[in-house]
Amino acid sequence: MNRPVTLQEILQAKITSLEEMAGQLKGLSELKRNIADAENPPEHPERFRQKAMEHRRDAFAALAAKYILEELVLAARTKAEQIALMRHYVLEFAKR
Repeated sequence: MNRPVTLQEILQAKITSLEEMAGQLKGLSELKRNIADAENPPEHPERFRQKAMEHRRDAFAALAAKYILEELVLAARTKAEQIALMRHYVLEFAKR
């Protein structure tokens, strides 16, 4: 019989996913910036620069979420504390 997945395992998987997402977003940001700055730029290079900045901002947000999960939530002593921290940060990010 399969054992249930623990909260620790779920959090660890999410941390890995956020790290991968941040890397992909950083790559997209660099690609779009390079396209905008190319010798023969596209018709509207500012759109590419704007998207590059959005991807970069999103990459930083993913890394911030990863840090919170890894350094704060996983460090909590109990499952109840972990859940309370996750609620706090979800509500905090929802305000922005």
